[in-house]
Amino acid sequence: MSDQSAQPQRIFHDVLDCLTQGVSVFDRDLRLVLWNRRLIELLELPEEIVYEGAPFEAFIRLNAQRGEYGPGDPEDHVRPRIQLARRFEIHDFERVRPDGRHIAVSGRPLPSGGFVTTYTDVTDHRRSEAALKEANAHLDRKVAERMQDLTRLNQDLVRENERRQTITEALRESEERFRRVAEAASDWIWETDADLRLTYLSRRFSDVTGLDRDAVMGMSLREWLIRRSRISETWRNHSALIDAHRPFRNILVRFASRSRGIRHMLVNGKPILDEAGTFLGYAGTGSDVSAQVAAEREVARKAAYLQATVDNLPQGVSVFDRNFNLIVANQRMFELTGVPIELNKPGTPFETFMRSNAQRGEYGTGDVEDLVRERVELAKQLRPHSFERTRPDGTVIEVSGCPLPIGGFISTFTDVTAYKWIEHSLRESEETARAMLQTPVVILIMISPEGTIIALNEAGARSLNGTADALLGCNLPDRFEEAAADNWRRWIARSVDTGQPFAFEAEHRGAWFEVVLTPIADPDGQVYRLLIAAHDITQRREAAETLKEAKSLAEMANRAKTEFLANMSHELRTPLNAIIGFSDVLTGQIFGPLPERYRDYAADIQNSGRHLLELINDILDISRIEIGATELFESRIDPRTLLEACVRLVAERAAKGGVRIDLPRVDRSPLLLADERRLKQVLINLLSNAIKFTPAGGHVSATGNILPNGNYRFTVSDSGIGMDSDGIATALTPFGQVDTGLSRRYEGSGLGLPLAKALVELHGGNLEIASALGKGTTVAVTLPSQRVLKGVMEV
Repeated sequence: MSDQSAQPQRIFHDVLDCLTQGVSVFDRDLRLVLWNRRLIELLELPEEIVYEGAPFEAFIRLNAQRGEYGPGDPEDHVRPRIQLARRFEIHDFERVRPDGRHIAVSGRPLPSGGFVTTYTDVTDHRRSEAALKEANAHLDRKVAERMQDLTRLNQDLVRENERRQTITEALRESEERFRRVAEAASDWIWETDADLRLTYLSRRFSDVTGLDRDAVMGMSLREWLIRRSRISETWRNHSALIDAHRPFRNILVRFASRSRGIRHMLVNGKPILDEAGTFLGYAGTGSDVSAQVAAEREVARKAAYLQATVDNLPQGVSVFDRNFNLIVANQRMFELTGVPIELNKPGTPFETFMRSNAQRGEYGTGDVEDLVRERVELAKQLRPHSFERTRPDGTVIEVSGCPLPIGGFISTFTDVTAYKWIEHSLRESEETARAMLQTPVVILIMISPEGTIIALNEAGARSLNGTADALLGCNLPDRFEEAAADNWRRWIARSVDTGQPFAFEAEHRGAWFEVVLTPIADPDGQVYRLLIAAHDITQRREAAETLKEAKSLAEMANRAKTEFLANMSHELRTPLNAIIGFSDVLTGQIFGPLPERYRDYAADIQNSGRHLLELINDILDISRIEIGATELFESRIDPRTLLEACVRLVAERAAKGGVRIDLPRVDRSPLLLADERRLKQVLINLLSNAIKFTPAGGHVSATGNILPNGNYRFTVSDSGIGMDSDGIATALTPFGQVDTGLSRRYEGSGLGLPLAKALVELHGGNLEIASALGKGTTVAVTLPSQRVLKGVMEV
């Protein structure tokens, strides 16, 4: 017999779903925690409202809206029922649903709060009662008619009754003999009627289980066995046998009583049929197997402990019995040896493991059976052994075996590859250290905490103007002039006190050195050696000085260029304003009409002047930003109003290009603290670029929203020609043009995006571009949360 365990939760749900009653359980907060399928079917509940945590109020409101509680306002039905439910009192009532079905409702409070409610369809019962009343009336009429017939039959019945009494007496004597045998048996005996209700239990039942027979009598066989069974996955099979009135064997059930504790029984049953084959009930026996179950569980527990212990060892472990069959092995053993995990089955012969290794070349070349036989014979000697085996993949495994006092042996497998590698690495490190110590480029000196030279290489000896042999035992700071010697003593003391390495630059005899002073501590943390590593950086310092001077000159030249552009741009704006003004006079024909050709020329002059003025303004803005001369005039801004104003300014240009502009509606927006003119300049630049690079029929959208981290983001997206990553880098460079065959036909100075980026960064924000060729472009302007005000403006 095997103890078939299963998950109690799953059994419980399966049992609930097999009930003919609907069941619901609500916790103390009136939240649904448990239900079965019959509940949904009886009350015709929608699937979407039946879930764990669903409020009780939702079910009441649904019933009220469907007229389950009669006419009237549904809320008037909901409130009193919620209040009644919160009392958590016992309640039993019957409700007639709108479709005419009678539902018996029975609710019981739970000790931990909440309540469990059962719903039983008693429609057939009520209909039967009505039919019974009608039949009774009909029967009363027939009784009078039958009285005369019964009188005639009375004498016959008296004679038949005498015959049956004789048979009954014989049956009683037979049953009494059966009862005596049942009470004397070691097992207990039970019987049911045709409705599967327990009608008999022998006295032995109470002796074995400690339960009162009378309390169990009348219980359903299904409830009596299946509810207590521990068979989980196969209980449906036993239930099907009972439904089919078939014999069943070895249902393991669990009984609990105060006097006897937990007892386990094996129950067998056989159907009782009359001569016509009609099912009369079940009869069966029960056997106490508590000791056997306890013994099996103890064995399983110890086996589990053994397996858990073996599985958690860092080494591979295998144990074979006296017959050289596997008892237990852990996962680590199979990982280390490469033996297929399929062999990890108790009872697998040791020879099978050896053959698997030989076939995989673990023992080198040779006949497989010879290699197997040799190792099996060696194992049968049961001698302690330990050796290293190098696997084909280079892994080194240390194998140790020890015989067991009860026969068999235990083997451990340890991966010592790392140790072997460490040994190899140590040898290489020693050789490398010797080679490094003799390097002519790096100065290496080992000193004591007092500064005494313990070891040094040739480069170190040359730097101190001596030989290695002569310098050993000398004090290092004493080899320098007084000022430098004091510095060295201070550096050595600092390294000893902190126990931390540090780097510095030092000058010696006109040359500069980069020095790293590394303390070496013992296991107690005491510094007992210091390693000095230094190399000559004189040329690097000279190059750095030269580079610094060149950088300074370049910065001066760039600032001079910027100031020149700013001044020249300012000087150019004055005549350009005059040109634009006079062209306005000519195109407006203020002093009289002009020929059409002259008007066209004047319009061209006006457009060119304005374009040049915009370019000069952009140059001036970038120049001011570069020299730090741009000042922000901050105010409280509604981003929605700002976006709408920018869209209006570019709407005509978009319409001419056949481009649709979308501005999603925003009900409420936070206020921003920013320079409204500069922010509008950024958004108009982005919108203009989006329209310019979007073919007719495309669309541009502008949005603004606050991010979860508190920052505010403006986004301008288009469905235009897009650009690759190189194009994005070029577009963000002043005067940069994305040099593609398609984009070169669009006019522009290449200052829009760089200027927008500079203005956004001036606000402490950032500008990001996401784009792909042929898939459009999205530009995101993010302002920091410090510029998002708590107040909001009604839109």
